[in-house]
Amino acid sequence: MRIAVIGLMALSAMAWAAPALDEDFATLKEAVAGNEASKIKEMAVTVSKESRAIIAKGDESADVVEFAKGADEYSEYALSIAAAKGDAKITIEFTE
Repeated sequence: MRIAVIGLMALSAMAWAAPALDEDFATLKEAVAGNEASKIKEMAVTVSKESRAIIAKGDESADVVEFAKGADEYSEYALSIAAAKGDAKITIEFTE
């Protein structure tokens, strides 16, 4: 998983073709760093939807599509980390 995160950071500069995803991905990373469960949940859903739309569209460069795939994986990772770190209520909410 660490390799995916490192790769994502390296590709973040290539996400200029998807500025909304790049901005929301940065917000998600900040929420994870700050352990803000409600913000993680909100942004993980947003990042996943945006990523999947870019992937499904198929008209972006290979680098942007790869960034979108990594961002989608990170959104799942962020939810699982928040669930593991949270109290019982958050864990149940994030795993339902």
